[in-house]
Amino acid sequence: MNSLENREIKFRVWDKTHTRWINLQRNQIVLSHLGLKGIYGGNGYVKEWEASQYTGLKDKNGVEIYEGDILKGGIFLEYEVKWDFEDGGWNISSSVQHYYEVIGNIYEKPELLK
Repeated sequence: MNSLENREIKFRVWDKTHTRWINLQRNQIVLSHLGLKGIYGGNGYVKEWEASQYTGLKDKNGVEIYEGDILKGGIFLEYEVKWDFEDGGWNISSSVQHYYEVIGNIYEKPELLK
């Protein structure tokens, strides 16, 4: 069993309307995906949101890497962390912690990918 199979299951949630991160419990996110029209997140009701899952990996500075993060380093200049449905895993490997760093995410700094 590899370290990714034992990773902590965590999410962060981007409030699309107010363009900010909100803190939610995992069960709130799961229930929302099951059909609720929105979620209650800290400062009120959030109708438009997107959850990003923690990959179980950290960058070379010890920063947790989430889906949607933009990494820089190694042979790639910048790229977005995504779930690869074809391969059934993240499009990054455990070696990222030695070579890459999180420089932003697609929600706050999408221009980094251009």
